[in-house]
Amino acid sequence: MRHLYWRPVTHNGFESLFFDEEPDAFCVDSVVLGIEQGEAFRLHYRLWLNHQWQVTSFRISHLPYGTEYRFFRDTNDFWSRGDLLGDDDGQWAGCTDLDISCTPFTNTLPIRRLKLKVGQSADINVLFVECPQLKIKTAPQRYERLSELEYRFTSLDSDFTAVITVDADGFVTDYPGLFERRYP
Repeated sequence: MRHLYWRPVTHNGFESLFFDEEPDAFCVDSVVLGIEQGEAFRLHYRLWLNHQWQVTSFRISHLPYGTEYRFFRDTNDFWSRGDLLGDDDGQWAGCTDLDISCTPFTNTLPIRRLKLKVGQSADINVLFVECPQLKIKTAPQRYERLSELEYRFTSLDSDFTAVITVDADGFVTDYPGLFERRYP
């Protein structure tokens, strides 16, 4: 089991994440505490990943409000919400990855899954969860590997771009202007 700890750069808060490798999957369990527009929030999320670094399911909860979502992804990149009766209308179909705005960990998912060589880039669609409101939408993104430990992240539906630094395992160590890893 690996324990990682990040803090946001622009406001008070922290994330404490446990990453566990099981025989047939990875399990991620994390708590994010923060302050958004003067109001404190606590989010808990849990991800289950296959060994190709694809999310197979996740659960995210906004406390103390009790809002919780559960999502499941099939092998055709079709997402369904476990808190809905029946299937959704396919609005998240084709999203290969998950991006939760209040954590740098979800950047590790496409970095590990894509296995880009230095100089290569890839465009992806993600299921984007805006925190702390838990607004969910699709978002096009690009990852470009600049060096062994640096990736340029680009949001393809806005003008946001950042050069993310990772460790040898692909876990984010520095996300300029947003997050920095504090442990280990």
